[in-house]
Amino acid sequence: MNDKFEGPLELEDNNLTDLAVLAISEVLRKPKHSNITKLDLSENPAFTHKAGEYIGQALLDNEGNSKLEKLEFKGVSLGDRGLLRIIDAANKTPTLEKLNVGVLTDNGLMLLSQRLTGNNYLSELEFSETSDHQQYWTGEAMRMFCDLLKSSTILKKVKAKFQDCNKKSDAAEDFEDEIDFYTDQKKTQIKKERGFEERMRSCDQESMFQ
Repeated sequence: MNDKFEGPLELEDNNLTDLAVLAISEVLRKPKHSNITKLDLSENPAFTHKAGEYIGQALLDNEGNSKLEKLEFKGVSLGDRGLLRIIDAANKTPTLEKLNVGVLTDNGLMLLSQRLTGNNYLSELEFSETSDHQQYWTGEAMRMFCDLLKSSTILKKVKAKFQDCNKKSDAAEDFEDEIDFYTDQKKTQIKKERGFEERMRSCDQESMFQ
């Protein structure tokens, strides 16, 4: 991989280890090599929290230089430490608009809700529920995430995937309904703001020719 490469790097379902991610993170850390626009590390079950820490820290170290627009860890459990590093990086990476943080426990959903507060860059977010029945998402964690959506992000698309045994529950359906409600509000607000900006530009152009 060299500084002439630019575009997506799709490495999903490749039986990668944390060591492979460490090598990728070194590329992301270098300003002249920060031209990866999409990084897909989904469905690599050997990853531990270190995978999230390596990628997150590389983005933080290269703050302001990254061109990364989409980062995916679908099907991967990054643990609390890896998750937090990825969220911190998302809060500092202006280009990063789409993020899949992988598999979350109840505590992970709470951490996501707390740490993502004030994020001004992400427009799309995905995550899925752990298979550990002792760490399924609780009502408290889901309420915390909905509170985040109300006023603390610009997220306009969120996909939360429940375990099959939970996805038809009242709690899951209420959670999804609230997510849709708040993200639809964001879409409407963004549409209004863009319409206003277009009208202002149109007025400025008219005044130029008068």
